[in-house]
Amino acid sequence: MIDYDKYQFHIKVIGSKEDFIKHIEEFKKAAPYYTEEDIVTILDEEQDKKIRPSFWNRPWM
Repeated sequence: MIDYDKYQFHIKVIGSKEDFIKHIEEFKKAAPYYTEEDIVTILDEEQDKKIRPSFWNRPWM
């Protein structure tokens, strides 16, 4: 399970927790082969390195 509150960097960049959750849920639909564990790994790395989460801003990919 993704702890959305853990990702304050992403929430700040995307604009709100609700929008962040929406982006993740849309991404899951568009890329069902990514497990929640995969997503958490990516989110952790982005947050640790302060990488802008553009990956989650394109759920239609």
